[in-house]
Order: sequence, then structure tokens, then C-alpha cells
Amino acid sequence: MASVDNRPDYTPLDVMDSDALATTTSEALTTSRGDYQTLPEALPKLPNVEIAHPNPYWPLKASLFGVAYFAHLRFRRYSPRRLPTLTPLRLGELYGSFAVIYSFVQEQRWAQSRVVNDNNLLTLEAAGRRQRTHWHQIQELVYQQPEYTQPRFDRQMRTEHGFAADVVWLRDHIWADEVAYNYFYRELYEQYAQKYPDISIQDWDVLITHMANTAYTEADSRFIDSASPMLVPAVFSAPMAMFARWKRIRFLTPLLNGLQRMSFYLWTAAIAMQPYRHWAYPLTLQNKQRVAEMLREAYPGLEDEAQQLRMKYREC
Repeated sequence: MASVDNRPDYTPLDVMDSDALATTTSEALTTSRGDYQTLPEALPKLPNVEIAHPNPYWPLKASLFGVAYFAHLRFRRYSPRRLPTLTPLRLGELYGSFAVIYSFVQEQRWAQSRVVNDNNLLTLEAAGRRQRTHWHQIQELVYQQPEYTQPRFDRQMRTEHGFAADVVWLRDHIWADEVAYNYFYRELYEQYAQKYPDISIQDWDVLITHMANTAYTEADSRFIDSASPMLVPAVFSAPMAMFARWKRIRFLTPLLNGLQRMSFYLWTAAIAMQPYRHWAYPLTLQNKQRVAEMLREAYPGLEDEAQQLRMKYREC
């Protein structure tokens, strides 16, 4: 296994110079691994299952957005709008965006079902859920440490380059910052890469990215927290934009229209892509069995949590 050279030496959080800080952080770090042994009796382990798409006819249902669009157009022909429009978006843009979101939701459901019904992939998801709680307990301390804030291990772990590779890389790494990535790089890759040489660099990147993205999110299990801030400019500029369109203020109208349109499209992209990639990205692992074995060693008691997580999603 090739490793990243010229990495700066660093002091783990639980042996920092400040005694008070060291004590606080050491207690927090203990939660990362050791306090999950005292779980209820383990749930019965369910075998991996090949599962069909939960909504195989979703393209037909998505076409109903087109039917609704033409019905809305016909309605507007007989009942024209009298008030200023709330947004500059045309009906086609609105219905098209909602159709895109619906399509991604259906593919997300399929990816989620495949992860939940795979013992190895569900182990990765359970590890991310556990570390999300742990990350929010220690993130203020992590952001104070140069060994986590200065390196860019996420870029060093890249195996492909070029414009297309940059777009693909950004699609999966945009949901967390480099500090979260660096933390799990040191937590997992630097501790276990030599012991698990058959885990490829690509699989390590998928693992670390998924851990960082899951831990970084503030939401529950929907993973759409990145979408809300995208819509804020459109919401707060709506009254001024309506007034500008009503009074035909030429210098202001294009600016506000562009702001609202950009805000809406960013929201559409975030609410469609973030939850979908959360469940779809682990499916790209090449050696998921070894990744799961490493995670079970790193986080004892993880298998029981994975089974509890499976039961939770199967009851939904």
C-alpha cells in the first residue's frame, strides 16, 4: 500500500499540552470506540438480500409532472395571473425541477435499499452514524489543531485528474470540508492502512469521504441540510423582486431575477444530489468486505449497531 509522504508530525488530541484540554478531549475520544460495548442483546443478523427497485415504474409516475405542466398551462390560458409573480421561474422550470428531484429520490431509495440489505455496506453506514455524534462533540478542538486544518489529504488521495475527474470528485466531496476529511484520514487511514494493504487508495477515499460527509451533516437521516441555505437568497429577495417586477424597475429586475433563479437551481441540485450520493457513493467500493472488517476492528460493537440500523429502515 502506497502511503502519502512528507506528512507533518502531529500530536493526537488526547495528548495536547493543555491539561484541561487534554482531559476533555481524551474523554471525547473514548466515545469514538470504547463505549459501545454495552448494547442490548444483539438483534438477529439478517443475510444479504438481492433487492429489486422499490418503485420500478417511477419513470411513468415522473411523466405525470409533464401532464400537470400542460394542465397548468391550459388553466393559465383561461385564468391569467393578475398579481406579480413570486419568482421569475417559468412553469416549465418549476415542474422540470420537481421532476428531477422526484427522479433522484427514487434512485436514492434504490441505493438505500441496496446498502441496508448489504452487511458490509451497512457497517460503513453505522460507523458514520456513530462518528457523527462523536464529531460534533470534538469538532471545535479539531479545528484548533494545525495537523487537521493545514494538510489537504483529500486531494492527495485522488487517483484521477482532469476536468471530468474534478467534477466527479467535487460531486462527492462537496458535502464536508477538508478538516473533517483530515480527521478521519488520520483516524483510519494512518492507523490501519498498513494492516489492510489490500484496501485500495480508491476504497480508502470512498470510506473516508463517506465518514466525513456523514459526520459533518447536522440533519437526521434525510441528509438534506446543505439544501436549506441555498434557498435563503431566493426567499429573502422575493418581496423586493416582486416589487421590482411590478414597478418595472429595469436596472434591478434582472439582478434579482438572476439571484432568485440561481438560488433555486442550487437548492434543486443540493436537495436532489446530497441524499442520493450519500447512499450511492458506498456502492462504488471495490473491496467492501475488507473495509467492513477494518471498521469492525476500529469501532468495536459496530455490528450490533448495523443490525439495529437495518431494522429501523426495514420498519419504515
